[in-house]
Amino acid sequence: MASTHPNSEILELYANGSLTEGMDIFVKGHLHFCPICRSKIELLEMIAGELLSNNVDASEISSPSFDNVLEKIAGDAPDQHEKMTPSIKGGTMPNMINNFVGKSSDDINWRFRLPGISDYQISNSNGEEISLLKAEPGAKIFQHTHEGEEATLVLSGALQDGEKILRAGDVSVVNEKHTHNPAIIGDEPCICLIVMSGKVKFTGRFTRAINFLT
Repeated sequence: MASTHPNSEILELYANGSLTEGMDIFVKGHLHFCPICRSKIELLEMIAGELLSNNVDASEISSPSFDNVLEKIAGDAPDQHEKMTPSIKGGTMPNMINNFVGKSSDDINWRFRLPGISDYQISNSNGEEISLLKAEPGAKIFQHTHEGEEATLVLSGALQDGEKILRAGDVSVVNEKHTHNPAIIGDEPCICLIVMSGKVKFTGRFTRAINFLT
């Protein structure tokens, strides 16, 4: 369910400039941390240039074989957690996120949502909501699913989503087929960038009533 990198389709759309505003900054934020995906984007841009110069239709390229090339790059690139030190410490965010939001995390007027959990809405237009979520150590997000797609980029701290542990730079993309209840782990707050194309739908026995309040 949860993955540590955007999939090849998202990266291809990013490389050709076809993503929404929210998904574009979502990928940019991940690239800040991840040398693996930066290498993939460089390859995609190189291929796009070759296709353009040779008048080749991109649809003629076999998707499975292309994915194999991207996987080979991932295998050759250094592990993002072992080889790259994130610039984020504690509750801070990369400069590109600060610039996109218009302020640093220290200057945000966080809105209380649930005990230990607050958020800040950046924008909500054209069916896409872009927001920041801040959760304190030990906080758990109620079990829920989604009416559309939810893309999460961890900016600081760490969370556990099912069997996956996501740290700064890691991503998770889920939809209405997934039900989850992420929990914050470690001893520092976790800040995430979240891009949603539909509402959250709580599914727990005692939390379904919240759906009528949102």
